[in-house]
Amino acid sequence: MTSNVEICNVALTRIDRKRITDLLDGSTSANDCSVVFAPTRQELLRGHDWNFARGREKLARLTAAPTYEFDHAYQLPTDWLATRRVHDNEDGAGSPTYRLEGQTILSSADDIYLTYTKDLTDPAAMPSDFRSLFSYRIAEQLAKTSTVREEMGQDVQRSDKRAKSADAIEDDAEDLPPGGWVTGRGR
Repeated sequence: MTSNVEICNVALTRIDRKRITDLLDGSTSANDCSVVFAPTRQELLRGHDWNFARGREKLARLTAAPTYEFDHAYQLPTDWLATRRVHDNEDGAGSPTYRLEGQTILSSADDIYLTYTKDLTDPAAMPSDFRSLFSYRIAEQLAKTSTVREEMGQDVQRSDKRAKSADAIEDDAEDLPPGGWVTGRGR
């Protein structure tokens, strides 16, 4: 079973720092890991439309309507981290005008279907190549010297490419609607 502590220990080992038994064990390494762990995870998840962290929901319309500009407000999911696509029907077609405001989406569409990135906190639900990228990124942030930080940065770039490539291979290519040039030419 993969845990947050294991991800941190891989990172700490990469930069020759003392391993930890718990993120709250009080050691310098644990304290440093606990500071960067959640923000780094969220940064990596927001940085790409990862298949494993994707969620889809029909959003609940709130009873209070926006004061102006839009007719409806919709509640974002509690695990929402980034919006990827917004549609006004369950076919995944149609792109309504909308605005993100706090934890809501404002729109005049009668329904909102959201594809989003979840704030995935369970490391067992993350593929191994993403966990590797995550540990390299933590190691880069915790490195004590600029030389080691540079070395970890190069490893982050390589690991990022590998993780994104594997993620892309696991997904079918998305059919995008034709652009304005194509539709304007009537093809």
